[in-house]
Amino acid sequence: MTADEHRSMVAELGIDFTKYGYKPRPAFLPKGPTPLALIEQLASLGLTERQVMLTLGWGIGAWGTRKEADPEMMASYERGYHRGIAMVANRHFQSAMQGSIPAMQFILKTKGDFREPKEEGMAPADAAAQIRAFLGGVASMMPPAPPEPERADSPTPPTPSTPIEE
Repeated sequence: MTADEHRSMVAELGIDFTKYGYKPRPAFLPKGPTPLALIEQLASLGLTERQVMLTLGWGIGAWGTRKEADPEMMASYERGYHRGIAMVANRHFQSAMQGSIPAMQFILKTKGDFREPKEEGMAPADAAAQIRAFLGGVASMMPPAPPEPERADSPTPPTPSTPIEE
């Protein structure tokens, strides 16, 4: 019920509640513009709505009133929240590309449609083929590795025309 609806309902009753000390309070709205950039930054750090509200020094009523009055505030919170998830996912993917076996397994299971052989009755050879196919697709997206420089102290490998010394 809004404050105006409440006032009209009280007026219909015909009773003057002000002589009893009743004064309807207007809805509280924190002063100043909504700090959208700060809300987005706090949400990207993984803070919940309640934690953001407490960090800003707002009460639950102020947060709810702002949510209703300023739809851009919740859009800002959601942008920050999803940016934080994207940063974590990116770090996890980089970890997998650098050779972390648990990270590889997690990514294969969640994004690569990989199934454990024991779960689906899949033969281990099929599972290995699935892994090779997925990793081959990922490797095709990677830039080529730079050639390794030749070292001056490394011996030249024997060729068929060079006799092998015993």
